[in-house]
Amino acid sequence: MTGHCFSKSALYTLRNEIDVQMLIEKTLRIPCRVTQGCFRFMCPLCQGFNTAVNPKTNLARCFACEKNFNTIDLVMLIRQTDFVHSAKFLQSVLQKDVSRPKPGIHQVVSGNNPKSDCRPKDKPLSGKPDKGPCHIAKILGDVLSSDDGRPEKKPIVVLEKANEDRIAKLEMQLDQLGRQIQKLTRTITAIRPSK
Repeated sequence: MTGHCFSKSALYTLRNEIDVQMLIEKTLRIPCRVTQGCFRFMCPLCQGFNTAVNPKTNLARCFACEKNFNTIDLVMLIRQTDFVHSAKFLQSVLQKDVSRPKPGIHQVVSGNNPKSDCRPKDKPLSGKPDKGPCHIAKILGDVLSSDDGRPEKKPIVVLEKANEDRIAKLEMQLDQLGRQIQKLTRTITAIRPSK
């Protein structure tokens, strides 16, 4: 692979050897959650959570947009880069993943049906889940740092743009949460009118 040419086998590897769920959750840090035992992520097009990943095809799908995303598509949308730069980014992710030793993690399948299309969830050997309520400073620290926990070293303009995008996503999520709280408040008030 030289210049801007990628062989079919190299592209196949980038699309299939990099786990799409891990790319979404850990590398691209797209907002995600587990709903009804299945992994969901925020669609980069419509910002909805009516999404899923298929481990058999290594594709992500938004059911609202009716769009499938492979690893290259996701990188192009989230990092706002062209095909070549996205493929090169994924090559570096693949090289990092191959050289990085695997932590002590075993697979735990969520839900009652172990043969469902829901992605198995990683769980530390300690048995304690690594997700849950945490302080906003921790969330912002995670969003603004690189994979190894250190601040990313990027040109100021790129870093500012990335931070603005991440902060905009957080603000959008907080706004949606605020609207849900207001709706619940109105519902409660309607059910139990003040005396």
